[in-house]
Amino acid sequence: MENLCSDVASRRLAAASQNSVKRPAGRSYPSPLKISAIQLRDFSGARRRKPLMNRLKSARLRHVEADRQLVGDLMDDALQRYRIHWNPRHAYRPMSVWNETSHHCDLPLIPATKLPRWRDLTETVKLFVGWDAGMEFEQAFAFTAHIDPDLLAKWEGEGAIQRNVEQRLRRAMRVNGIKDLPLGYVFESRSASGKSRSRIHLHGYVLCEDPLLATRFKVALEKALYPSLKRSRRTREIEVKRANREKVRFLRRGAWPFYIAKNAGSYDSRLPKRRVYISESLTDIARLAWTVRREE
Repeated sequence: MENLCSDVASRRLAAASQNSVKRPAGRSYPSPLKISAIQLRDFSGARRRKPLMNRLKSARLRHVEADRQLVGDLMDDALQRYRIHWNPRHAYRPMSVWNETSHHCDLPLIPATKLPRWRDLTETVKLFVGWDAGMEFEQAFAFTAHIDPDLLAKWEGEGAIQRNVEQRLRRAMRVNGIKDLPLGYVFESRSASGKSRSRIHLHGYVLCEDPLLATRFKVALEKALYPSLKRSRRTREIEVKRANREKVRFLRRGAWPFYIAKNAGSYDSRLPKRRVYISESLTDIARLAWTVRREE
């Protein structure tokens, strides 16, 4: 088992070094840790100062595979802890810190000291860490929100869909008294298969200690993004629901963050540059949760 731990750790370190991008001198270079799609025409200036797009795309693809491996290893560790410590009278706590003296075997697969630092995580993994923390304390609510077609056409003509959504949603949340709710979402512009374009909408999640806060968040979404929404279409256009917390399906905890980010790397001229939003409050929670995992 010790060899397995060292092999997994070595694989993670090798992947991290492989995913690092050498930045040519004099070039502005986007971070490969960002998942929003970009193209060369998004950058102005001389050609020699623009980033090497093929190199950047290759680094991001390697990060995607490394992210799935990392989350898979974390979920495998959680499954093993569940099998060892399961007790029907106590709630399962997959994020609890393991003390060396309490180990029943040589776990985890990735020692805490070998986990990447916070600054080395991609946006997808940061979304997962925040989502996992919300699932742990049963405060995670997933949502899908469509945008009023008239507003969408107007904002698309202005070339400012992201800015308008962020401003209107922030204002609506402030009016409803929930401006500090931990929130993360991604703009989606393709079908579930990724093969065709679709009407722009949002996939994301919010962390709420009280279900009533989730109801107020749904009202804020309706007021900000779909003011003309009719009652008969509310559940279809704006959907906010509590995440599944069944023990037998806890391995699916890593599925939603990857689903909402699945097409973030596919370029769409309607959504240039940044397509991911992570609030400061969610960032603080995710950073704290990652600090617990790393036993810092």
